[in-house]
Parts: sequence; structure tokens; C-alpha cells
Amino acid sequence: MHNDLIMSLLSSGENFMHRRALLATAAAFLALAPAAFAETESKSVPAEKLFPFLSNYYSLPAAERSHFRLAYTMMVQGGKAEQVSLILQDGAKIVPNAQGYLAPLPTVAQLKGKLTYSRPAGVKFGVALDLLPTQAPAQTMDAKALALSVTQALKGSKKVAGLMAMALPTFDRIEIRGVSTGQVKLADGSTRALGLIGATKDKKGVYHPAHISYVPAEWPTAASVSFDAMPSKLLIEAKP
Repeated sequence: MHNDLIMSLLSSGENFMHRRALLATAAAFLALAPAAFAETESKSVPAEKLFPFLSNYYSLPAAERSHFRLAYTMMVQGGKAEQVSLILQDGAKIVPNAQGYLAPLPTVAQLKGKLTYSRPAGVKFGVALDLLPTQAPAQTMDAKALALSVTQALKGSKKVAGLMAMALPTFDRIEIRGVSTGQVKLADGSTRALGLIGATKDKKGVYHPAHISYVPAEWPTAASVSFDAMPSKLLIEAKP
């Protein structure tokens, strides 16, 4: 299940943002309904408006977010991502990295300032938010660190959501993309296979590519997790 929990498209109208809880795919604290900005080619807005929940994430004690992080993907309609320019108030530019995530993310100080976006007329854009383990993808990975990323993401999301926490999905697994087989090595040295979950389309017609799903709670004595190839992406997810 993909982590496009947050997708806000910038359309016509003045600065409007409506928040709603959305029990959907993974990796986000809450969901945003469509956000809207004026159809001008260039405009300055509060930086935190384009990076929802980043300030909430920063507000968590460092020890409570050491194993998971937020990542934002630019979603564009009517054009290409490279046609959209994002420049923070201090002049720093934000661009998609090799994985398609916007980088570098604004600091706490930069979030308090303005962000200027520029785009061709008629091009709409927004962001999709994912939750990722801080552990980099590898063919063999520390199972305990992966389990901690899921635990921290679940606790952190509930903590920052406050009264809306009941509406959030329960993050309990990691979706491993770009591999076809995987296995768990247990503390006694034995191994168990992780099955491949085939590609599907949900009730909303959203396509979810085939992936390996690792649920730490199902493997309490796991020492490591390994795959047949280098994973292309790791996403912290909720139970389908």
C-alpha cells in the first residue's frame, strides 16, 4: 500500500487549506484535503503550508524521532516537476532528489518564514507525504532498527495528532519496494520467508505496486531482514 496519505493540489482561489483525517495508505500523521493558492505564476506563502506536519515532527524530542523521518513528493498536474521552483525566504532552493523526494527539507527556522513558488500558468502542484525509516535501504537490514522505526512512527503520529489521533491509521509494517523475495533471520539462526504481495488497486482505483511487507510484531525475535536485491524504497505503512 502506497504512502500517498497526503495529497494536496494547488488550484485557483486564495490561500485555503482544509484538514481532515484520512484512513488510507501509510506514512503520515493526518491528511490534507485539496489546498488552494492563486493562479498567479509566482507567489509567496508560509513555508509550513507546503510542508504539513513537519513542524509537528520537529517538535518531538530527538530521541522519539531518531528512527523515522518525513519525506515529501511533489505532485504536478498540467506540467512537470522541474517547471515548479521552490525557494525559501533565505534563498535556499528545494528540489526533488534521486528518489523524487523534496530536499533539503526546511529547518525549524526556515519553516517560520516564507516560501516562494513559481510555475507556468495552468500548472497545479502539491505534495504527498511519506513516513520512512531512517535506516538506509540495503540487501540485509537490522530488524530491530526497522521495528523501532515503526514503533516511533506510531507513537509520534498519535502524539502530534492530539484529539484527532483516533482517526489515524495504525502503522505496524514496512513496505519494501523493488524486491521480489525476502526473508527474516531469527535469533536462533533460522530463517523464514516473507511473501511477495502482488500489485493491487484499492476501492478508489489507486494502484499499489507489488512489494514485500515486514510486520515486526509477527517476528519478535528477528535479528535481520534480507532481500534478493537492493530495495528501491522503504515505506512505513498501516495494515490494509
